[in-house]
This record gives sequence, C-alpha cells and structure tokens, in this order.
Amino acid sequence: MTRISGTRAFRPGTLATLALAALACSACAAQAGGFHGVVTQGSLEPDDYGRMASGKVGTLRVALRWSGVQPSADTPVEAWTWGAYDAVIGSAADHGIRVLPVLDAPSPSGVPDPPTTKSARRKFAKFAGEVAARYGRGGSFWDGRPALPIKAWQIYNEQNGPAYWRGKPNPRTYGRILRSASQAIEREDPRAEIVLGGMFSTPSGRGAINSWNYLKRLYEVKKIKRAFDTVAVHPYSSSLRGISYQVRKVRNVMRSKHDRGADLRITEFGWGSARHGNLNLGRKGQARMLKKSFRLFEGHRGAWNLKGVNWFSFQDNPAGGCSFCPTSGLFEADRDAKPSWRAFKRIARQ
Repeated sequence: MTRISGTRAFRPGTLATLALAALACSACAAQAGGFHGVVTQGSLEPDDYGRMASGKVGTLRVALRWSGVQPSADTPVEAWTWGAYDAVIGSAADHGIRVLPVLDAPSPSGVPDPPTTKSARRKFAKFAGEVAARYGRGGSFWDGRPALPIKAWQIYNEQNGPAYWRGKPNPRTYGRILRSASQAIEREDPRAEIVLGGMFSTPSGRGAINSWNYLKRLYEVKKIKRAFDTVAVHPYSSSLRGISYQVRKVRNVMRSKHDRGADLRITEFGWGSARHGNLNLGRKGQARMLKKSFRLFEGHRGAWNLKGVNWFSFQDNPAGGCSFCPTSGLFEADRDAKPSWRAFKRIARQ
C-alpha cells in the first residue's frame, strides 16, 4: 500500500442519551459486516434504509453529483445545495449503514465536463474538499447528531469508457484530476481512503480502454501512487470464470507496478432478473449467481486484498441505462423482494 490510510479505525462519538448510544451500537454492528454492500440506481424511499439494515447491508454506494451541489461555476459555496445528499447520508447513518460516495460528473454549468483544464481541476478539488469537510471525520454535518462519517471517497465512475467520461478516456488527465481531489480531501481528513473510479472491465465506444490497460497507463502518471489507496473495478461477466479473469488481470498490473499491497474494491457487479438479454438470468438465476459470486469474493478476500463488494443494484429501475440494469435490483421497483434479496441477507448475516 502506498499511502497510510486509517480507514480501519472506528472513532465513536460521545453520546448523551441511551437512545443515541443504542443507535451508535447499531452503526458499529453494521461496520463489522461492511464487506457486503449495494449500489442505488434512482431515488430511495424512506423505508429502504430499514430494509437495508434488516439485510445487514454494510455499505451503500451513492453517486454524489458535482452539479447537484454546485449548479454553476459562479455559485458561491454558501449557496451550494446539500439537502438531497444530507437526506441520504443522514438516513443511512441513522440505520448504521456506511456511505461510499462517488464524486462524479456532470460538472456545473460553465465548467468543462470532465474538468480537464487546470482551472476546472481546481474547482473539482474545491468541491471534493467541501464534501469531505461536511461529511467526513469531524464534518460539520455531524454536529449535534450521532456520527457515522464517510471514510472512503471514490473519484469518478468508469472513467475508462466514453459513456461516463464524456469524451475519449485519458488516464493521464484522470490522474491529474485524482491527485488534486485527493489532496483536497486529505487536507480535511489525512486518514481518508481514496478509491479510484470503478473501471468497467471491457467498455465500448470511441477510445475505450479495458480496465487493466487503463490501470497500467494510470500508474505511469507521476507520483500517482501517493494519490490513492484502493483500486476499484466493475467486473461484469456472464460467468464466475470471467469475473475471476478480469480481477486477476487487474491484480497482475498492481503487482507488476510494485503496488500489490494496495486494496481492491468491487464497487459494481451483478445480473438482471429478466429472462432475456445480456446478463439477464431470471429471478432464480439472479439469486443463484449472487450466492456463487459472493462466495467467490469471500474466498479470495485475502489473496485479492478485497475490501468490499457492492451489488448493482438495490432496486429495479425501469429507466436503467443498460441491457440488464432495469431488473438488476434485489427488489422490484415497487419494493417486492426478489429471491436475490433473501440470498443477500443470508450471506451478509454469516
């Protein structure tokens, strides 16, 4: 590992009442099982957090959009809008669920998307620092309430493909954005865990780069190892063999670049419950592959330095943007639980 990260240390706050103490104990219990996580697609309902807590979901991965906080380049910090993210992060904390935020596009109006210029990188770093100052260790959001601060920060999503990078992927440019954002977060929390954007293993489109080649080129950026703690991948595949192949290719790059001690996160993977189409397996097939894949990850947790796994997704979204996304949830859109949710609960409780 190339940076010193204190993310494994839990610092409980001082609690004034027995009710708050009980809530804090719930949070501590969730952290013990934080390996098993989910990703949300679309809006969450108030009751969803209780559902997650009942299923021992340890980590909720959430897209924290830059433009959702700062609408335009000239919006002053005191006018940034935090309400939507306060609600999600606060509700998750109240149920003992740690949030893994993805600091992501789109950029505010008036800023290049992605923020490739020097000025835009400074603005993105300002955003990253402000988010950490609000939700991280000692953050202002936790004043007067039981704290479950954010300890890990993911910088961008699937930056190795044009669908999310919004242009031709460029590891060197991403590395510069990563370095500036990492420094801003560390000024607020020197022990923060900095996570690379989750790399889709085999993206398509103009300039797409597979995850292991992208990572290899990213390591060539000057002083980049100091800018992150954890590599993240999205090893979607029709088979467990395909998942293992993709993860091993990434681990081999980490080893060849003398960074074998760095951690790894699977920040997205999953299958849909529809009966037809790529990565759709039906309801029973989805549950079966969930069980098999989590067993695979748990069995390789030490060998792969695997820090956490996030299933995509918690709930169905009919407007999902890929062949399996609309039915990838553990719950139907109306929150009817699928067999995969029952399988997830059994695994997370072990």
